[in-house]
Amino acid sequence: MKSNFLSIVTALTLLGGAAAAQWQRQHTSPSSEIEDLQIFGTDTLFAATHWDEGILLRSYDGGITTDSIMFPNVSLLRHHFINGRTGFIAGYSAFSSGNNLYKTSDAGNTWQEMNLSINGGTQHFHIRFTGPATGFVGIDNVLYQTSDGGNTFSSRELISDPHYISNIYFITPQTGFVSLVRTHTNGELYRDMIFRTNDSGTTWQAVYSEQPPAQTVFVYPGISNMQFIDPQTGFAVASGIPGLLLQTSDGGQSWDTLSTSFINTWESLRDVHFITAQTGYITTGQHILKTTDGGQSWQQQSILPTGSYYIASIDMVNEDLGYVSGHGIFKTTNGGGTVSIGPAKTPNSGIRVYPNPCSGELNIQNPAHLNITSYSISNVSGSVLQSSMGTATKINTSLYARGNYWLQLHTQQGHVIIPFVVQ
Repeated sequence: MKSNFLSIVTALTLLGGAAAAQWQRQHTSPSSEIEDLQIFGTDTLFAATHWDEGILLRSYDGGITTDSIMFPNVSLLRHHFINGRTGFIAGYSAFSSGNNLYKTSDAGNTWQEMNLSINGGTQHFHIRFTGPATGFVGIDNVLYQTSDGGNTFSSRELISDPHYISNIYFITPQTGFVSLVRTHTNGELYRDMIFRTNDSGTTWQAVYSEQPPAQTVFVYPGISNMQFIDPQTGFAVASGIPGLLLQTSDGGQSWDTLSTSFINTWESLRDVHFITAQTGYITTGQHILKTTDGGQSWQQQSILPTGSYYIASIDMVNEDLGYVSGHGIFKTTNGGGTVSIGPAKTPNSGIRVYPNPCSGELNIQNPAHLNITSYSISNVSGSVLQSSMGTATKINTSLYARGNYWLQLHTQQGHVIIPFVVQ
C-alpha cells in the first residue's frame, strides 16, 4: 500500500495534481467591506469601501501594502479608473447637496470636484467613463452623460415606468450597456432589463427583459455586474435571491439564462469574470466559484487563511493571476485552481503525519520551533472538507471515504501541503 501511495504522489507531482485551491489574503479590510476593485498591469489596484467609510485604497504591490485616500463625510463609494492615473469616484453625503463626483489625473494624489450631486439616501448610483472626457453616471432612474470630463451633464430616462439603474458597462467607447430594474407600483415586484448602445450613448435599444417569474424581495440590487471576454461573448450576474446568471454570444443583442442550481437558494451572485468562454469565476458573497466548462459545473475555491469571509468583486488579470475584494484583498497566482505537489513545493518543514495510509486517525507531529496556527483538509477536486483554527495533533478520519486527501497546515513560517490516504 505504501508503494502505491508513493506512486500516486509521484504521478500527481508530474501532472501538477490537484490540492486545495489557493486564494491568499494580502490585506485586511477597514471596518467597512471593500467592494469595487480594478487592476492595472499585474500589481496596481484600486478598491473602495462601500458603506460608512469613504476610503479609496491604492496599492502598487498587489494589495500587500495600501494607501488609504480618505473622502470625509462621503460613503457608498463607486469608482472607475480608465488607466493607472486617470479615474473618477462618486459617493454621497447624507446631509449635503454639494458635489459628490471627483476626478483625478495623478492616480489619486489630488482630486477635482465635478459638477454633479448625488442626493443623500440613495443607494442606486453607478459610474463608468470611457475616456477622460466621456462618461456616464446613473443616479436612481436617471442616466447622466458628460462629454467634457464632468463639467456638464445631460440627463435622460430610458423608460417611463418606475425603475432604477443597476449597472453601467462599456465594451468599447461606442458599445455599452445599461441595466435597470423595473419596479411594480407597490414597490415589491422587480424585473431586470438591459439596454445597449452602439453610438456612445446617443441612442439605446432594449435587448433583454426578464420574463416571469420576477423577483419579489424587500431590496433587489438587480444586474450588478457585467463582463465581456471579446466583443461577442459576455456574462452578467444579478444580485438577487435567487441569483441570476446571464450569457450572450452575439454582442449583447440577446441573453440566455444559465443554471444557478450550484448555489443555495439564499445565496446571491455578486460578480463574474470569465477568462475564456470555458473558464470563469463568480463570487456569491460567501464563496469564490470556478468553472472550466462554460458554466455547466462549478467548484468552490479555498481561501487562506481559512475563515468566514464576505466576498465581493473579482478581477482576473490572466488565467493565473487574479484578485478578489471583500473582507480584505485576496490574490491567486495559480488561477485559484491546482497546486503542484512535490519536493519543490513542499519544503522539509520537519512536520510528520502518521500512519499514512490511515484508517481512523491521522497524527500530526511538528518540531517545537514550528507553531501550527490552522489546518484544512481537501479532497482531490479541491473542496475543503474540514478546517480549524489553532494547532492539532490528531485528526479523526473515520468518516472519510477511501481515497486521497490533502492536509494543509498553516504556520508562522508559511504553509505546507501533505498528501495522505484513507484506506
